[in-house]
Amino acid sequence: MRQVVSCELRAVSFEQLATSYKLQAASEHIKAYSLWLSAVIYLLFSLRSLLTAHCSQLIARSLWLVVCSLLFLSSASAQQVSASIDRDKILLGEQITLQLKAEDIHKEDNPIVAWFNLPDTVNHLEVVKRSAIDTLDVDGTTTYIQNITFTSFDSGRWMLPALQLKLQNGNTVLSTSSYAIDVLPVDVSNLQQYHDMKDIIQVEVKTDWVRVIIFAALLVAMAIFIYYLTKRKKVKPVVKHPTAKPSLFEDTIAKLEALQRENLPAPVFYARLDAICRNYLQEQLYIRAMHLTQDELTQQLNVHLQQQDVRTAFYQLLRLINAVKFAKYTPPAAQQTESIHTAKETVQYIHYHLQRTTQQHAQPLVSKY
Repeated sequence: MRQVVSCELRAVSFEQLATSYKLQAASEHIKAYSLWLSAVIYLLFSLRSLLTAHCSQLIARSLWLVVCSLLFLSSASAQQVSASIDRDKILLGEQITLQLKAEDIHKEDNPIVAWFNLPDTVNHLEVVKRSAIDTLDVDGTTTYIQNITFTSFDSGRWMLPALQLKLQNGNTVLSTSSYAIDVLPVDVSNLQQYHDMKDIIQVEVKTDWVRVIIFAALLVAMAIFIYYLTKRKKVKPVVKHPTAKPSLFEDTIAKLEALQRENLPAPVFYARLDAICRNYLQEQLYIRAMHLTQDELTQQLNVHLQQQDVRTAFYQLLRLINAVKFAKYTPPAAQQTESIHTAKETVQYIHYHLQRTTQQHAQPLVSKY
């Protein structure tokens, strides 16, 4: 049955194609006849003018005839739109191709403002695919062609409405023809492989013991693995006890004693001693001792070295260090021990003096609270 219907549809589509070709041929013949007729009319009017010998009337009528011919030719080549389908009968779910065409469009003088508006669903017809709009330029005019494929899943006769194309000049609207499309249902009564829907069949459920045993074995193995991870002896991490960092006072005294044990030349010894003393003063008293000259350093130490003998001994040590560094003076070896002793006394004096000052400032605060 379906093969018979498809053959009928193909025959109908062939008839439509033949009809469209005949219409195109007829339009071409009409254009040729119109040109031939205008030429004959022009010759008749010219012959009449010669016979009457009225030249002015001949020129006027000739011009009028030329204008009429031009108007006739221009009307023959005016813009036109068309819509055609490859067939008008389909089965459920089959597809139809609609071809939209706009011919002799002057896109420079009178371009297209709005193309054919065909919704995705119209009168039980659903659009499946839209092709791109193809253009063809011939003798200053443009032809636009678009193919639209649509289908239907509802049986019956459905109308494909007329579509409109809008041009710019004067809001010109050109309309296509409408088509009736027959959607035929599929006859399945004679199909041998067609079977009706069946009721629900009760199926006996059987236990797959092999899968149950495998699943239980996996559970037991997982439980043993988790027990092994949680109960195994954990290695205790080695706790590193933090060592107390020596204070600035202790570190300075240790550096002075280490310097005393080393047997260094006088320039190296006094350069090291100067660096140790100045670093302590800079860190403890917050003065830029590493960058100050001897005179600048002694002026700032007058506040902290209030004991006369300690201040005098340390200032003499600073002058000795400058003499060794800049005057190339070489003191006796026994002088190094005395220099270390002076540096230690100065560091100890500053350290204990700052402690006493801190305690004196803290006692009023403690008594207050």
